[in-house]
Amino acid sequence: RRSSDLHGKIVMSALNKLIANLDNGEELSSLLAKMAERHINVHKVDLHNFQIIFNIIIAILEETFGNAFTPEIRGTWTKLFGVIYACLESHYKDAGFYP
Repeated sequence: RRSSDLHGKIVMSALNKLIANLDNGEELSSLLAKMAERHINVHKVDLHNFQIIFNIIIAILEETFGNAFTPEIRGTWTKLFGVIYACLESHYKDAGFYP
């Protein structure tokens, strides 16, 4: 449990950094490159696991905010995660760590 709690905090902290840098393409790109590198070389995490995490975050937001989590808000989060995933996918392909 403790490990999953820690990972949850790390994931949300990373997501916060990404969102804080949405208007800074260079920093955003650097953060995503480092994230991909760490997950490829250190953690040996397959790319599809990011999609699982993104789906879990959306489910938690829906559960937490109920009707306030409108289809428009859900769409925004889905689009954000799609952009993040595409960037990570590019790094994974460049590293040859893609099925």
